[in-house]
Amino acid sequence: MASLVLLGWLSSSESASAADKLVTIHRFAFANGGYPDGRYPNGDLVIDADGSIYGTTQEGGEACPGGQYSCGGTIFRLSPKGKSWKLNTLHSFTGGEKGATPRAGLLLNSTGMLLGTTYYGGDADCRFETRGWGCGTIFAFGLPRRGFPKGKLFMLHAFSGDQDGRFPDNLLSMANETRVHGTTKLGAATPAWLSRSSSSAPTLTPPSPRPKAMTTSPG
Repeated sequence: MASLVLLGWLSSSESASAADKLVTIHRFAFANGGYPDGRYPNGDLVIDADGSIYGTTQEGGEACPGGQYSCGGTIFRLSPKGKSWKLNTLHSFTGGEKGATPRAGLLLNSTGMLLGTTYYGGDADCRFETRGWGCGTIFAFGLPRRGFPKGKLFMLHAFSGDQDGRFPDNLLSMANETRVHGTTKLGAATPAWLSRSSSSAPTLTPPSPRPKAMTTSPG
């Protein structure tokens, strides 16, 4: 069982002993034959202006009879509710072109889109990946409270396993409003993608006009 915990911080009205407290705010647990909330939260969390926390799990999510791999992780939101927290699963990754196994956490850009990567999924014919699991993807997720009532996953890139690399597993960073930097674990002669200064480096822009979208369950 995995847990999400917060370490309290000091306010002007608190003593050090009161603030230095580890609090479990959610436990990812086995239920109904699976892990509907996901399991193995591993990546960086992000917090929006409303105080909600967004993150990913590497496995779990909606029921998927195709096997453990196709239970490919989740995007979740934790919202403060008085003295407690409520978890909503915003999206469940199911493998294939939709991506699976987000390992690196999320980036929240200035337009309110969540950006991230999946370690598997995307192009099933990508180079060197003989199992057909895909070499990973880059995605954007439109939040329900940001104008996407049901939440939408936008696939921005599927790695081919060649010069663009394969298996992204580190957190993305925004160079500016139209360019994202990151790395892949394996692939090209140099592991960096989208971070080279040459004019041939690809540019990723937030979803406008609309790219290929996948509707998810309400968050």
